[in-house]
Amino acid sequence: MNKNQIYWVVAILVINGGWASIAGNTVSQEINRPGADFSYEREADIGTLFSEDKIPISIECSFTSINGENHEVGWELVKEGKLIASWNGNSSENCIGWAGEVNGGSYVVRTLSNESLETTITLNIQPFEPLRYHVHIAMTFLMIIFGFLEDLVRKFWPKTKKKELEKTIVEEINVSSVRNEGVWQDPIRQKKS
Repeated sequence: MNKNQIYWVVAILVINGGWASIAGNTVSQEINRPGADFSYEREADIGTLFSEDKIPISIECSFTSINGENHEVGWELVKEGKLIASWNGNSSENCIGWAGEVNGGSYVVRTLSNESLETTITLNIQPFEPLRYHVHIAMTFLMIIFGFLEDLVRKFWPKTKKKELEKTIVEEINVSSVRNEGVWQDPIRQKKS
């Protein structure tokens, strides 16, 4: 393997490593949180670019009683009236979230809570995950094509550059010889014995 090929392999690894770190990122949408206006229902649009594959999502939740009393709490994830996931319990229990894959579309997250509770419901979406392997393959393929194209360009590029360089050198020699034909001559140097 020559030096240029090693650079291309490193470039492929760097590009794919960068995409791997981006594809795994999560986008969080706060459904309810302490200090914000509480809503029993919030819409959430779940989708990805250029893909109809299922999208990984997760729901994180917590209910904390302000006055120390226990209250019935829960959450539901609904699409077009159909229940996708839910949890019901008591504010003294740990809220159990959910993780799964869903089709893109408009969803509704319902929250069962009241004013004497601090409620946190967060919907986490991984919009690039369905595209992960497609983009890895496409980026690797494109980098290989650019590598071969670069080799082809290098094979033909130096020939044209060399011809231009030779022409420039010949022109400079011709111009410098014309300059020396004037009244002034180069000094004659004598060798000292």
